[in-house]
Amino acid sequence: MIERLWRTIKCDDIYLKEYETVEQLLAGLRNFFDYYNNERPHSSVGDRTPAEVYFGAGVSEEAASMSLVEQLHNKKEAPVYTFV
Repeated sequence: MIERLWRTIKCDDIYLKEYETVEQLLAGLRNFFDYYNNERPHSSVGDRTPAEVYFGAGVSEEAASMSLVEQLHNKKEAPVYTFV
C-alpha cells in the first residue's frame, strides 16, 4: 500500500511540478498531503477521503476548514497519512 502512495505522490505531484529547492518541495508535499487526505476521493474506501473515513462522514464545518494535521493535533491521535 505504501508503494502505491509514493507512486501517486510522484505521478500526481512531483513529476508534474518543477521544484527547484528543498523548501519548495516540502511546501508542495505539505499541500499535496492536505489535498490527498481532505479532498481526493479514494476508491478503496468507497470514494470518500481519508479524513471522512477517519473522522466520520459528518465532518464539522470547523474541522473541514482545518488541515488533517491540525484536526489530528486537536484529536491527539495518529494520522492516516501525513508529511511533516
